[in-house]
Amino acid sequence: MAFREVNVNEVKEVLRVWLGVAGSRPPGLRTIAAHCGVDRKTARRYVEAAQAAGLQRTDGVEALDDGLIGAVIEAVRPARPSGHGSAWDRLLVFEGQITAWVAGDGNHPPLTITKIETLLARQGCVAAVSDVAPIRHRAVRFRPQGHHRPRRRRRSRQ
Repeated sequence: MAFREVNVNEVKEVLRVWLGVAGSRPPGLRTIAAHCGVDRKTARRYVEAAQAAGLQRTDGVEALDDGLIGAVIEAVRPARPSGHGSAWDRLLVFEGQITAWVAGDGNHPPLTITKIETLLARQGCVAAVSDVAPIRHRAVRFRPQGHHRPRRRRRSRQ
């Protein structure tokens, strides 16, 4: 599952629609998801977290206070104490090797992200290109001077 920030307004909108209008039939999760532009399973996670925090369908919209929304967001946000996921932790083991591949040496040019992904897979570390890219960018940032590509000059139109 890919990491996605939890939007406060998105949570409020899902819960507001879930509470419905007094006197009318409450909407289902598919209707809520379609109205709010989220996946049905995401809407379900938000609603279940709100119910666990004490929200009931008979409550009014005024029950959607900052404390409840904060509790819902804490419940649905993945636990990432370092700010990075498990793929990042797996790649940190290979950070030195990735840095060497990015820098290249006298005999070999710097490698692309796709090639680095292939070489890591051969060593048993399966990671997506999107996981390798931040490590590669860290390595490029600390690359010794003199190993950068010259900028292409634009032709002037006359």
